[in-house]
Amino acid sequence: MVRKGIVAWVALAASAFGATAHAQGLPRQWRWCGSDDSRRSMDACSAIIDSGRRTQNDRSLAEAYANRGGIYADQGETQKAIADYTQAIRLNPRRDDVFMSRGILYYESGDYRHALADFDAAIRLNPGEAVNWAWRSHAKGHLGDADGANADMAHALALDPQVEDNVPSD
Repeated sequence: MVRKGIVAWVALAASAFGATAHAQGLPRQWRWCGSDDSRRSMDACSAIIDSGRRTQNDRSLAEAYANRGGIYADQGETQKAIADYTQAIRLNPRRDDVFMSRGILYYESGDYRHALADFDAAIRLNPGEAVNWAWRSHAKGHLGDADGANADMAHALALDPQVEDNVPSD
């Protein structure tokens, strides 16, 4: 009976030590998550995501998902990128840049309705960002809303006359 108690205590202590060591490694992971080294960044962001809610708050997890989504997007893994951006949005729905990133992937995939919804959300969150209006203009154009597309592009150009350099040329 005593032996079982000792074994259980050792297992519990080892588990606690492992969790502490894992949590202490996360600051190092954060230094790499989002870095220019895509392989190391992918591994670091994944480690943070894997740590989950045990050690991270929603905003931190959202940041890790957004960073990893960007890596997937750069690697042409569109569906994985969209899934990570969706998780980031679920955890922190206040970032227009994540809506824009996901919207651009939808747009590039020809899914203009989902792209438009994401561009709408980005504009609600950050109406002063010209590129948000310009991308929405292009999505509206693909969906047959020429008047809406023209109005959005005019608004984008009023905010930033150079905005057309940051959107597709369709």
